[in-house]
Amino acid sequence: MGRIAIVGPSYPFRGGIANFSNHFARGLQNAGHDVHLFTYTVQYPRWLFRRNQLSDEPPPPVPLTRLIHAFNPLTWGPAAQHIAHWRPDLVIYPFWLPLMGFSSSLIAKRLRKLHPSAIHLGLIHNFNPHERRLGDAFFRKSFVEAMDGAFTLSRAVEAAWRAYTPKAVAFFWHPLFPAEVDPQTSREAACARLNLSPEKQYLLFMGLVRPYKGLDMLLRAWAGVLPHITPDWQLIVAGEFYEPEAPYRALVEELGIAERVVWRPGFVPQTDFGYYFRAAHALILPYRAATQSGHPFWAYQYECPILVTRVGGLYEVVEAFGGGIIVEPSVEGLAEGIQKLIQTRREAFQADFARARNELRWETLAAKLWTWTQETFAR
Repeated sequence: MGRIAIVGPSYPFRGGIANFSNHFARGLQNAGHDVHLFTYTVQYPRWLFRRNQLSDEPPPPVPLTRLIHAFNPLTWGPAAQHIAHWRPDLVIYPFWLPLMGFSSSLIAKRLRKLHPSAIHLGLIHNFNPHERRLGDAFFRKSFVEAMDGAFTLSRAVEAAWRAYTPKAVAFFWHPLFPAEVDPQTSREAACARLNLSPEKQYLLFMGLVRPYKGLDMLLRAWAGVLPHITPDWQLIVAGEFYEPEAPYRALVEELGIAERVVWRPGFVPQTDFGYYFRAAHALILPYRAATQSGHPFWAYQYECPILVTRVGGLYEVVEAFGGGIIVEPSVEGLAEGIQKLIQTRREAFQADFARARNELRWETLAAKLWTWTQETFAR
């Protein structure tokens, strides 16, 4: 087995990228590799990002060193020296935002001089940013130049990499996240934990609220569905707003659906994910644009069906494993899919979830990545 360094967001930072790195490191470790997480002292400076950045979750049982200030180049050379001293065989750099990939690219270039035998791979969560910013093209180019190749968790992202560069790339399925609570927690117990009425039926929108995630489309679709379903159905909106919340509240009032929407604004800790997925009949992902999302890989663990729009790589797991419904990214498509999902019992998807749990495993990702890396970059 090998020595593998992961350089980028991980504990103690919160969010999907850091969370994936934590679980990925554990999966690599369980597969027999010697793993070390090298993460930030500062991920986003306070003048740029004023929200809480730190997680309340426990640290992963993997060696971890905080030594990189993502916006202070004076820390990048010493970070490369520290990583080189650990002598990794493989260095993995999560990439999700071009600006945040710049420090990784310069660390990788310096590390290549200090420790030439290491293989450098980008873990590409998102190659083409949803919201374009000045400098994206330069920062992405710098990152790609610094890598030997990359791997992705979405075929759409794999295709984007191939369209950009001839450097090697591989696609591997995103594993299911391990359950934080008992996957068979009763619906009644989950509702009690979340202070929800078990007499109601719920659909769930969960996650950071941004324009491309389509919450406004979902609310309009929900208004169109309500006259055709029983009055016990409600839509939960749980997540942190990265844009003003007021226009969404105003839209709900305008549509006359205030009594049928349950608001839970604020960051949702992953320790609560299981309760939401057990309380809800289904998870709705109404994205206008997407490359991938980690939410299906939580929902499947808790046998919660999902409705996804046919955009980017968002729908790939449903297309391959079932467990939900794929619709077009429109108000009409969402409304039609919601009505179909409401009429379908959760039990109808149990075989799909069982197959996903069997095949989408962290140890499988670790084994496939290591084999591909050795076959592709043998030195």
